Amino acid sequence: MRIITTIKITIIKCVLLVSSLLGAAEYQLGPDDEVEIYVFQESELTTKAQISQAGNISLPLVGQVPLEGLTAKQAKSKIEDMYRDGYLVNPNITIIVRQYRPFLYTAK
Repeated sequence: MRIITTIKITIIKCVLLVSSLLGAAEYQLGPDDEVEIYVFQESELTTKAQISQAGNISLPLVGQVPLEGLTAKQAKSKIEDMYRDGYLVNPNITIIVRQYRPFLYTAK
């Protein structure tokens, strides 16, 4: 019984450690990322877009939205706020990164 409890505690610690590491390194959106923005029950507002070099995408009704440097969670909140400001009562947004921008690594 004590071994099972120890194993459970170890697993919980591992899960918490991995979760905190992932949260600290959450991906930030940037130019050339390709995103898909779903607006629940508003299919005409669903958009696929590539983030411009200026860090923006264009969405129906709200226009240019700066996303560079935001996480997907922050971008979701920003877009929901923009649609809530005079367009939709309770917008529910889902953001999917369809293609990540290329990264170049150089060795010294």
